[in-house]
Amino acid sequence: MKPLKVSEVNSFIKKLLYSNPLLGNISVQGEVEDLRIAKSDIRFFTLKGDNEEILRCICFEKDIEIEEGKESIVTGRIDIYPQNSVYQIVVKKVVPIKDGKAYNDLEKLKEKLYKKGYFDPERKKPIPKFPKNIGVITSLRSAAVKDILNVLNSKKLGLEINIYDSGVQGVKSSERIIEGIEYFNNKKDSDLILISRGGGSKSDLEVFNMESIADSIYRSNIPVVCGIGHEIDTSIADLTADVYSTTPTGAAKLIIENYIIYGERLNYYKDKLIQKIDKVMQHNYNYVNLNKNKMLLYNPQNSITKKLNKIEEKKNIINAKSIEKLNLLNKKLEDYKYMLSKYDYNNIFNKGFVFIKDKNNNIIDSVDNIDYSVLYSTIFKDGERSIKFINDEE
Repeated sequence: MKPLKVSEVNSFIKKLLYSNPLLGNISVQGEVEDLRIAKSDIRFFTLKGDNEEILRCICFEKDIEIEEGKESIVTGRIDIYPQNSVYQIVVKKVVPIKDGKAYNDLEKLKEKLYKKGYFDPERKKPIPKFPKNIGVITSLRSAAVKDILNVLNSKKLGLEINIYDSGVQGVKSSERIIEGIEYFNNKKDSDLILISRGGGSKSDLEVFNMESIADSIYRSNIPVVCGIGHEIDTSIADLTADVYSTTPTGAAKLIIENYIIYGERLNYYKDKLIQKIDKVMQHNYNYVNLNKNKMLLYNPQNSITKKLNKIEEKKNIINAKSIEKLNLLNKKLEDYKYMLSKYDYNNIFNKGFVFIKDKNNNIIDSVDNIDYSVLYSTIFKDGERSIKFINDEE
């Protein structure tokens, strides 16, 4: 026989389903669980049987009321979703009958634990503001552990993170979770414990509604934080824990919340301090420069330099005036020399003139002054001789 393709098998099964009139309009009774609403308003849920069997359902009708946890009769047709080969009821009608057994059991357990004080806010242990050693209980193979580590290591706080590998689904996982809580309590070096799972269907998360888990969380001497990825329902583990978040990432952020808040505050005050220091330094710089300029302005050296410059200016002026005066005197001297040269004896002698003086050194400059009876001195260029005048009028 020739092998069939997957699409051919799904198509064959779909034809078989459509050919059976019973499956075309069937009513099934079970408890509504894991109700989810898509963005397109299509609703998905499961019908849970008495022995934990499940039947997937999809509802396109917006006016049909569907209640989580209700024992209901669901009417529709059986169809197959070819992309993952899953058969499901395409819902046409839902008739609620009563609260489902699982829902009633859960509510009874919540009431029991409430009376025992498991949910009492006053008994909740405070989460350390700045935890350094964190114990994480989750599966090492889950996406949740990566999200948790990314958040806890994002701020480079130097946290010590110890992971206790546990399953997070089924009875065995409950034992491992309890062992993890006991492990960190016995170790006594953890500041808090984070129990986490990265989402899943309601049935996948039932382990966190077990009384044994609640007992272990309640008895823990170390604060417990729950981060179970299921935003629709709050589990008993969430209610018993000291703090919980609807996602592993949210729980990790709660743990380092104070680091972030105080880090932001420190950065704010650091920036303010830097601004203040810059302002003070700028003020001091301006003050120093102002005083430096004042010192330069009133520096004695400046005054001395100014006075020396003035002295130098006056000196130059005096020198200039002295030179001018000397030049003027030199000119006058030359003029006097010239004038004196006109009356120089030697110049007169050179012209053939002589001087005649009497015995009293009076120059005889007129004939009328001659005494013919006395001797006179006649001064020549090269000597002196005595003469006596003769009166030629006699």
